[in-house]
Amino acid sequence: MKKRSVLSCLVLCLALMGCSTVPEEAVEAEAPKKTVFPYIRLAPTPPPMAQKEIVPTPQNPMHEIWQKGHWSYNGKKYVWVAGRYMPRPSPTAAWSYERWEKRNYGWAFVPGHWY
Repeated sequence: MKKRSVLSCLVLCLALMGCSTVPEEAVEAEAPKKTVFPYIRLAPTPPPMAQKEIVPTPQNPMHEIWQKGHWSYNGKKYVWVAGRYMPRPSPTAAWSYERWEKRNYGWAFVPGHWY
């Protein structure tokens, strides 16, 4: 009798392990997102004034945005990075432009990002 009781309990436990009140989709949606911190470049001096650029007409303004040119620092000197159009991840996405910020230890380049 004891053997049958233990076996019944084991079968019941295994059956209950397959039951769930939370759908798998909900569990996946609640998983925490990893925060990615961009690499910040440093420079000892402020960047030069931005170069003037001629912005071409976009082919599809709802699906692309102009990323204006900016100065990059290669460890020895500033180098100009020309502007370009880049695709929007969605029609309502907005771009936060890259910029140089004065810090206690020099000038830090903060990369642009979508929000």
